[in-house]
Amino acid sequence: MPVPTFLVIGAMKSGTSSLHDYLGQHPDVFTTRRKELDFFCRKYQRGLPWYETQFRSSDDSKAVGESSPNYLKAHIWPKTAARIHQVIPDARLICVLRNPIDRTLSNYLHDVRRGREKGSFSRQIATESKILMTSRYAWQLERYLEFFDPTQITLAGTEDLAREPERVLSRLFRFIGVDDGIAIDTSQRSNVTAARLAASGRTVPDDPALVVDDNGVSLTDPMRAQLAEIFAPDLARLYELWPDAPRWDLA
Repeated sequence: MPVPTFLVIGAMKSGTSSLHDYLGQHPDVFTTRRKELDFFCRKYQRGLPWYETQFRSSDDSKAVGESSPNYLKAHIWPKTAARIHQVIPDARLICVLRNPIDRTLSNYLHDVRRGREKGSFSRQIATESKILMTSRYAWQLERYLEFFDPTQITLAGTEDLAREPERVLSRLFRFIGVDDGIAIDTSQRSNVTAARLAASGRTVPDDPALVVDDNGVSLTDPMRAQLAEIFAPDLARLYELWPDAPRWDLA
């Protein structure tokens, strides 16, 4: 049975659902019908035969992949990178990254919508929470560099994917070894957190760090400044490791 030639490893709330859909439109790319298999983190006990069956209809596809943003949560599942390397050491790894401040807020709103979070956003920030750790991209990716060559990992910006999808997708198609000239329909975006939160009927806990109005939920300027200071060292390290990594204005 086949195993993937590439993985979209994260980050959560950075557009992995949309990217999974876009990659799967390519005629030479097979992506699993079910996104977030989570085999190398939450479901490793199911065994490799279970994982292999997820790709049994990949036929003669030139590139075979799956997308599990939980693979970029080494603070929860520290063995993920090692497990991936053991099974598919030659894998190409795609990491789509969003402005870490925006990603952190979106992650929080996602947890509120799912009923997992009933506390304030400020409390999450004060306690060095899991959502903060997920946004420490350099720290997360350094776990992969213990096992994979840097050339096996490529980064893409969520904002770039939305703004210039053809250019970003062409580069990613070249990275996974397929024709980069295929037209992809990028008009649909998957899993937009703000819309799903509004539809859920759940409300965001009161917090002076948040602005809740008809436009949705946003951060106050002081909170954005605080988060910018928190993430600055990690981003500096990210740019040391990948000089062409996505850049964001954290102000």
